[in-house]
Amino acid sequence: MEHSRQYLIFEKATANAQRRQRENLLRLLPQALSAPLSSADCTYFPESETILHRFLPVTAAGIGGRPLTRPSNYFFYEVGWKDKAIRLLPDPKIATSCASFLLLRPPYIVEFQEQQYWACDLPLFHIDFRWGAGVLQELWQFASGCVALVTADLGSGIVFDSYVGVLEDDPNPAEVVFEVAVWQEGR
Repeated sequence: MEHSRQYLIFEKATANAQRRQRENLLRLLPQALSAPLSSADCTYFPESETILHRFLPVTAAGIGGRPLTRPSNYFFYEVGWKDKAIRLLPDPKIATSCASFLLLRPPYIVEFQEQQYWACDLPLFHIDFRWGAGVLQELWQFASGCVALVTADLGSGIVFDSYVGVLEDDPNPAEVVFEVAVWQEGR
């Protein structure tokens, strides 16, 4: 695909903004989280967009939009309270040790020159899945409402997200709904 000069400027500006936000995040994190993340490789826009499209959006029907996939052992929950959502996160002791991508902060769609792109304020961090599963709850407080950990092959994943809304059967006066999607190969 031929990219215009405007697109290349958009691409570079987005990647540079992600680099700056990465540094800001690392300064905010406690040492136990910042040390491993500061040494982790990262994938920046536009390469991160290709990865995000593989598993976003995450819905009750499955993951991804190109095409929609329903992984084996896929579970999707919506609850009205953060503590209920946290209890739905899998035990990190059962997580496998393998290469994965960590998304911190909610992704969003950017429309540019009649094309839609997944973008995020931060790059995707390359981390070990087992380590990431063990610190997801801690990372949540720095994630601005979304944290996702997905193995490079999409065989396993944990997505902890939130949005403004009310569930009829589990209402929260703060009008927040928490979503948890979990899938793990071989379980």
